[in-house]
Order: sequence, then structure tokens, then C-alpha cells
Amino acid sequence: MSDESPAGVLRSAVESALRQVLDASGAPDPGALIDQAMLDFTVRVTTVRRELAELAEREPLGEVAAARTHLGVAFGHFGNGSTAEGRAELITARALLTGSDDADLAHQWSL
Repeated sequence: MSDESPAGVLRSAVESALRQVLDASGAPDPGALIDQAMLDFTVRVTTVRRELAELAEREPLGEVAAARTHLGVAFGHFGNGSTAEGRAELITARALLTGSDDADLAHQWSL
């Protein structure tokens, strides 16, 4: 059963984007796959965008607010071609939203 709450939708979108970005690392044109991952992410969270903004405003020190900050930085890095840095920001956002330390993925973004 999926979590359709705004935070759940965000968490799911981050998980999906991270998988796509990690899979792109060996592709002939990783930039195109990363662009698609960011587009897919945007489409997925569009339906809860307003609720996420309200949640971040109500809880400025909460995980959703912090994750949104890291996601903005990730988009900036990807836009500048800084793939490793963008991956690191996605991993951080995922960790904030899932409460994990993501030690299992730490080696993947540093390659």
C-alpha cells in the first residue's frame, strides 16, 4: 500500500528520481536520463506541491522543509552538469524523508 500523503508522494518521487539518476551513471548520455528523472519527479509532486509548501512553512525545521532545500540544490547541480553533487543532494533528501543514514548508497554517489 502506498502512502498518498504529501510527504509520502514526495518520498516516493525522491526514491524514483534517485534510482533513475543512479542508473544513468553508466549510460552513453547520462544528462538526458537525469533530465528525464527531474521531469518525472516534477510531474509526480505537482499534485501535492501546495501541500508540501504549507507543510514546510508550518514545520520549517522538519524533514519535508529540509528535503525540499536539498532537492532545490540537487536540481541546481544537475542543471550545471554536476552529477555527483546532485546525486549526493538526492541521497540526503531521501535520508531526511526516510529517517535513514543511507550508508548503503554512500559509495555510489562518490564514484
